[in-house]
Amino acid sequence: MIVLIPAYEPGEPLVGFVHSIVEAGIADHVVVVDDGSGPAYAGVFAAVAAAGCAVLGHQVNRGKGAALRTGFEHVLRRHPGQAVVCADCDGQHAVVDIERVAAAVPLDGRTVVLGARAFAGDVPARSRFGNTITRHVFRWSTGLRLTDTQTGLRGYPPGLLAWLLTIGGDRFEYELEVLLAARRAGVDLVEVPIATRYIDGNASSHFRPIRDSLRVYVPFVRFGLWDDAFNPATGNLRNNAGVPWQLLVDTPQSSGTLDTARIAVMPSPGVLEVYADARWGDPAPTLLRNLIVRAFETDARVNGVSAVDAGLGGDYLLAINLHDFQIELAGGTPRAVIRLTAKLYDRSSNRIVASHALAASADAGSTDAASAARAFELAINELMPQLVEWTIAQGNGHWSAPASDKANARE
Repeated sequence: MIVLIPAYEPGEPLVGFVHSIVEAGIADHVVVVDDGSGPAYAGVFAAVAAAGCAVLGHQVNRGKGAALRTGFEHVLRRHPGQAVVCADCDGQHAVVDIERVAAAVPLDGRTVVLGARAFAGDVPARSRFGNTITRHVFRWSTGLRLTDTQTGLRGYPPGLLAWLLTIGGDRFEYELEVLLAARRAGVDLVEVPIATRYIDGNASSHFRPIRDSLRVYVPFVRFGLWDDAFNPATGNLRNNAGVPWQLLVDTPQSSGTLDTARIAVMPSPGVLEVYADARWGDPAPTLLRNLIVRAFETDARVNGVSAVDAGLGGDYLLAINLHDFQIELAGGTPRAVIRLTAKLYDRSSNRIVASHALAASADAGSTDAASAARAFELAINELMPQLVEWTIAQGNGHWSAPASDKANARE
């Protein structure tokens, strides 16, 4: 078994931590990745190497996710067939808990083992709050109940290391991307109880509350939000009665102010600004189009659905005019607001079958970027089932209508 530790600007506790792992004899090798810490930390990493650890390095800081992938690649190349247990560099994972997680990793299986904290006792408020929110959003998105979605103590069998290299995300969001990708790939997630330990109130953490919270929550919106949006776990029953037609989804049209990856905020009516250092993974219209396609794919009644730029054919075209996609502050309560007009076109006649205005909103609770991202998730979760149901009802109604009625279809 290999213990892998990503480290950025670590303190002296890292040296004692690796010594305790080596002395306990629980690992065949300990691999530490210096994620661009710089010359000021050369002494710490020299001491780590002197303890018998392999020290890998990035020239510049690339993020925890990138450091983990560097470690996985090293293990695949130098220690094939070995399981990996990842631990954080701040000393908050006990050696006995590393051993407990390692013992649960199946060498020939497809199971990720998570060291799950109970968050009992003296836990920093931001840590308790962050894990609670992420845990609930993860359950809404996937239907899976996990105690600790943010744990850095994780065990991976040898057969998953190459798969881990294919998962995106360079910083703290990588570990959430792994959980979402596991859900889609049929990889089992198993939790093993570990101690909840925070040293000096978690002061050594490099997690930036606004920027990194947004990075962590964006994957829910961009990739995993709709995996189980239409099933009994969320109260929306999947309907597998297929339709006889296919659908193309166009990229929503919007004003230039909304056609950006910057998260928009409206402090007062008619005034639109953006968050200074917070972005979506794609411009808002592209993000929304991808979520619409994903929602129809998950609903599964429209067997043929794709974005227009995929170059495929379809019987109907779903066009969207995106009017609002921003945080609004009017009234004193920040809210994520989405307003749009959907138009369904019959591509054989190039006529509009139907048009419909849709809107959804959700309280953000705060104006910080992480709260804004969570509010958008809730608003999208409200909007998508409405859009899917309306489109299918209009498409089916027009499909079965007499030819004379189709010819007379108007906006």
